[in-house]
Amino acid sequence: MSMSLQDIQKKYKETIPVPIVKIATKDLKLKIYHTSSLNDNECGLIRKEGEKYVIYVNNSYSTVRKRFTIAHEVAHFLNNKDGIVANYVTYAMRTGTRNKKEGIANQVARNLLMPKDAFRKVFEESNSIEEVANKFEVPVSSATTRAEKLLKRVVI
Repeated sequence: MSMSLQDIQKKYKETIPVPIVKIATKDLKLKIYHTSSLNDNECGLIRKEGEKYVIYVNNSYSTVRKRFTIAHEVAHFLNNKDGIVANYVTYAMRTGTRNKKEGIANQVARNLLMPKDAFRKVFEESNSIEEVANKFEVPVSSATTRAEKLLKRVVI
C-alpha cells in the first residue's frame, strides 16, 4: 500500500529540502523521466503506463521548477490516483487557465516542499524570500505564495 499525504508529511516534516524525488520514486514507487518532448509552457505530466505511474518533467526547466513540478504531479497521484489512466494526462502548466484540480495540486506541492513548522522557522531566520526559496529549493514564487497563505504576510 502506498503512503498517504499525511504519512509523507509526517516522515519529512523536518527534512530541508524535502527529498521530493525520493518520495516519488522510493515511497510512492513512481517513475520519473526528464524529457525534451513537452511544449515550453508544459512543466510536466503524470500518466499510467501499464501498471506503473510515470511522471515526465520538462528537461528545459530549472532544478527548482522541476522539483515543484514533481511535487505537483505527486499531489495529483495522492489526490486522484484512480483518475490517472493511460489515455488521460494531467499537465502542470506554467501559464494558461487554472482549474480547481491544478490549484489544489499546487497547494499540496507547496505544503509538501515547505512543511508548515519548518517554513515558519526558516522564514523567521531568513533575510529575504529568495533565501527561504533557496533553502527549500523551490521557485521564489512558490515560497512567496506559501508565506502569504501560511503566515498571512505580503511578501515583496
